[in-house]
Amino acid sequence: YDNLLQYCMECKKDEDAENMLVCDTCNKNVCHYYCDNLKSLPNLNEPWNCSECKNKNTKISNKSKATRYNK
Repeated sequence: YDNLLQYCMECKKDEDAENMLVCDTCNKNVCHYYCDNLKSLPNLNEPWNCSECKNKNTKISNKSKATRYNK
């Protein structure tokens, strides 16, 4: 995670890290689950992709797993 953002890509805040997700495609962007309009954190076996990667229509590997952000 060398290029990992240190703040939510949507709200630009660096607080509430336990509710942030790391994109499974780019491994760079992080976002609070609620800033991505999710009702809760996804299960660890569910992939999550940031809005940039979703917009690129990137193929998601079935092996991807939701990754929690840890400061």
